[in-house]
Amino acid sequence: IAVVVIVVLRLLGPQIGGVFSKINNSLSAV
Repeated sequence: IAVVVIVVLRLLGPQIGGVFSKINNSLSAV
């Protein structure tokens, strides 16, 4: 399962950074 996740993350590429930053912003906001 972990391997699949890693592959998907690599395929998405730079978009992941934006998603993580949004999550971090929402978490820090709380």
